[in-house]
Amino acid sequence: MGQCWRILNLDTWQVICDGGKLGEWLFYDSLPSDLVELLAIPFSGTPTRTLFTPTNALGRLELPGEILLCIFDEVDDLHDAICLGLTNTALRSVGHKRIQRLIVETTAPWAGYRIVCLGEYMHNDDLPVDMLTEEEEHIMLVKPTQEDLQDPTEYDHRHLEICATKLYNFAMEHFRTLRLQSYSEDFERQWEMPSHERKLLKELSTPLWEDTDDEDTDDEDTDDEDTDDTDAILEESTDTHESSITEQNNGEEASADDDKVSEQVDASAWVLCNLTNANMSVPMPRPH
Repeated sequence: MGQCWRILNLDTWQVICDGGKLGEWLFYDSLPSDLVELLAIPFSGTPTRTLFTPTNALGRLELPGEILLCIFDEVDDLHDAICLGLTNTALRSVGHKRIQRLIVETTAPWAGYRIVCLGEYMHNDDLPVDMLTEEEEHIMLVKPTQEDLQDPTEYDHRHLEICATKLYNFAMEHFRTLRLQSYSEDFERQWEMPSHERKLLKELSTPLWEDTDDEDTDDEDTDDEDTDDTDAILEESTDTHESSITEQNNGEEASADDDKVSEQVDASAWVLCNLTNANMSVPMPRPH
C-alpha cells in the first residue's frame, strides 16, 4: 500500500497536506507554489510594476487622498484590502503600497521555522538528533514507563510498542491543519469574477519575489510612457491649483462657472496630485 506523508511545522504546531504517497502530492501542480509562499520572503520595497488598468473602471471619487490612505491603513486583512482596491482605479493606486505591505506581513509564515516531512511508518529513533527539545520530547514522544515494563508478557511488549506515541501520530492528533491558498474558498470564488477583475486580483495578490519586470522591452517602454503621462497630469494639476491661488490673492474677479471649471480635476489625477503635494501648506482643491 505505501505510507502516508505529511509536512509538519514543529514551531507553530501546524501540518499541511492530506496525506498520501509522497509522489502523489509532493509534485502536485499547486503544492510547490504553496510551499514557496510559506517559505520564501517576498520583496519588501516599493513596487514599481505597472498594474493592468481595465477600460470599464468604476467612476470618480470625491474623497481627499489623505482620507483614502487613512482608510487603507485601518484595513488589516489582506483580502479586504484587495477587494477595496479592486473597486476603483484611484483606490487601487492609493492602496497599492498598503496591499503590498500586507502581502509581506502575511507571506512566508513558515520562514525560519523547523520543517520536517514525516511518514506514518516512522519511528522516533528515525528523527534527527536534537531536532526536538527535551520538553518537546517529553510532550510529543510518550514512552512506556518502568512500571509498564516490569514483568510484561509478550503481548504487553507488542501492545506497548504499538501504543507508544510517535511524532507523526502526535501531530495528527494535536497539530492544526493549515489550509493552503490554492484550496481556500476565496481562491475558488475568483473563478466567478469577470476576467478583467480576476487579472487584477492576481496582480494585486501575487507577492513580488524581486523587483524586476518579466515583460519585454516594449512593455518597459510602455511603462515609461505611462510614467511620463502621469507626471504630465500631476504637473498640469499643480499648475491649475497654483494659478487658482494666485488669482485669488490678486483679487481678480472670475465668474462662478470659471471657478468651477478651474477646480474640476479628474479624480484619479487629483488623488495622485494630492499624495505628491501632501506636505503643501495650501490645501489642494477638492473636486465637485
